[in-house]
Amino acid sequence: MMRRSFGFGILIVGGFVLAGIFFARWAAQQPKKFSFSSNEVLNDEKNTKQNGDRQANLIKRAMELYELGQEDQLQDLLSKELLSNPDTDEFQAIMADFLIERENYSASETFLKTLVAKYPNNNRLRTSLAEVLGIQGKRVEALEELDIVLIKEPGNWNALAGLSSIGGQDEALKKVEQLVEKNPNNGNILSMYARLLKRDGHLAEAESYLRLAAVRDPVNARALAQNAVESLLRKDFDSALEYSDRGLALRLSPDRQEQMRDLHAQALMASERWSEAADFIETWAGDQPTSHLAQKRKLMIERRQTYRSEP
Repeated sequence: MMRRSFGFGILIVGGFVLAGIFFARWAAQQPKKFSFSSNEVLNDEKNTKQNGDRQANLIKRAMELYELGQEDQLQDLLSKELLSNPDTDEFQAIMADFLIERENYSASETFLKTLVAKYPNNNRLRTSLAEVLGIQGKRVEALEELDIVLIKEPGNWNALAGLSSIGGQDEALKKVEQLVEKNPNNGNILSMYARLLKRDGHLAEAESYLRLAAVRDPVNARALAQNAVESLLRKDFDSALEYSDRGLALRLSPDRQEQMRDLHAQALMASERWSEAADFIETWAGDQPTSHLAQKRKLMIERRQTYRSEP
């Protein structure tokens, strides 16, 4: 069964994580290439809405088939749609994801290169292309794509993670070190540099740079989460609570909020503040009733309470 969610999927290949592709938003923001009379504009808007509704329904159906693991039906749907509408960006993107799932990286590369050519400023596309190139051993090409992203957006986490994975250990450390020198207040770059230093065994220096990331970029949720994780590993539970509290004070995406809440819950449980942990997890489960992590932590608390109440 396939394990990624089309359009919003997470690709985990070669040791680094890349967000999947969703194009409707940025494709709609591309500049218009033609001007129309008022009647043509009205007709164009009507056709655009009809096409948009149809594409939305097709994408919904594709995602349903994906979640059900019905790969043959999904491939048939995508192939037919691409034959009838070969320039539909959303379906080219979905097909690229699907082909990666099938480990057909060369075919996925073709779709991604077409999309990158159309949307050269879309960094998510380039990092996905770099991933596919890296998997195929096209290391030089992959690093060139990552360099393009990092020139435009030095703190792009997907590109930094790709550099860490695709680049050689020494080469990655050197490049990220150069980025640190040029961008000393970027929490993503400092956090990645800390990871690379830790990977090389420079533990004290890694810890120093990770803490620095949270100081110089205090609203960087990734830096705060990474500090909380490292604090938990050191059994410094007060620091873990401090970093997770700072993260929870930010406006976070649901996924990032779930991660931060879980770190906070783990810190409370690890420090044996069971009553606070139970209250916190109860509130969390109420706020995010579909959260698997919240239900998992809630079950842990309930099992502990049951065990302690047994004679």
